[in-house]
Amino acid sequence: MTRRRTSYGGRRSRRRTQRRSQERRFEAITYALILGIFFLAFATPIDDLLVTFLGGLVLVGSGIMQSQRGWRVNIFTWLGGILLLGMGLVSYLQTRALPGGMLFPIGVMLFVTVVSFANGEL
Repeated sequence: MTRRRTSYGGRRSRRRTQRRSQERRFEAITYALILGIFFLAFATPIDDLLVTFLGGLVLVGSGIMQSQRGWRVNIFTWLGGILLLGMGLVSYLQTRALPGGMLFPIGVMLFVTVVSFANGEL
């Protein structure tokens, strides 16, 4: 007598694949927002503190959303977002000038993007 196979593995596999595709789509949207911030920074005369806050909000917001859904979040996403928000807040409260100007937020966001790509997160 032969055993019947159950389809549990198939359902789990489909669910895992669907979840992974949703995670990929969410990460693509996050990096599209970061590219939009890059575009704003280079194409318009926008304040560097605003770019810093926007970048920090995108990265921290992405980390929070991914954590709530039970997805893995790259540590550099958290570090980059917290660094941008912290430096933006400190610079705004003290001197209203960011050290390094526009290069600081662009460099942090570029670093997070490159490290995420190198780790296979993107």
